[in-house]
Amino acid sequence: MKREYFLSFIAFFLVSVNIFSQNLSTTDQPTLDPDKKEFGFFAGLGGNMQNGKFLTSCNCSFDNGLKLGFTIGVLYEQELNKRMGFSIGAMLGYDNRSIKAVYSEYEKMTLTSTSSGRTEDIPILFRNTASADFHNLIVVPYLKWTPFKYVFARLGFEAGINVSNHILYQKELLQSSARLSNGEIVSVNYEGTKSMLKTIDDSDFPETNRLLLSITPMIGGNIKISKKVTFSPVVYYSYPLNLYSSKGENFNVSAIRALLEVRILLNGRSDQ
Repeated sequence: MKREYFLSFIAFFLVSVNIFSQNLSTTDQPTLDPDKKEFGFFAGLGGNMQNGKFLTSCNCSFDNGLKLGFTIGVLYEQELNKRMGFSIGAMLGYDNRSIKAVYSEYEKMTLTSTSSGRTEDIPILFRNTASADFHNLIVVPYLKWTPFKYVFARLGFEAGINVSNHILYQKELLQSSARLSNGEIVSVNYEGTKSMLKTIDDSDFPETNRLLLSITPMIGGNIKISKKVTFSPVVYYSYPLNLYSSKGENFNVSAIRALLEVRILLNGRSDQ
């Protein structure tokens, strides 16, 4: 009987040691579980939208400019708190922030009668087109929150350095003929060129700011490709905080992007 008690005690002791060892391993695991670190690439397309007005060399005013733009670059991300879902990161990239603004209006043009040689000012319809191009290097430090495994939100502060800018302003005649007050029909073109199109500006954009600042909220999703690779579609909005140029009225350019992002796990942990 004593032998049975002794064997039971040994068995109980061995089971207890095994359970204690497992608990200790579980307790120690957080110290062995490193904060997740990721490196990634991103690229995206979306709309550039003009805010305010800009002026050309002739003080012609343009607004409501739009154009398709793109953003490409790399990013780095590091986990702050796994339980609360917070990480910090930074994006480094190249951003095209170009716009195109168009409007049509009647302007008086001096036309000459071929029969009498008399001149007359006649309203002629013109199309005015201005393309403003801005190319920026950007860095976007951000805070990321992942409330659910497959959804995250980011709030970033974008600092851009303008590396290239240009403006092309062209004025196009939209009618090739006009009627004078005596009923005569005369040809309409730019005198000396016989052309319907005239370039007014083709130069660097005037009075541009070198440093461009924006607030950039983002929302995206996580799609696991493998234990170390995550694919994320991201919607990215850039809201400008300062002026792109003082040549105008409160002129800057906001942007929305549909980004495709790939992140690669740099250390050993995976949430898969």
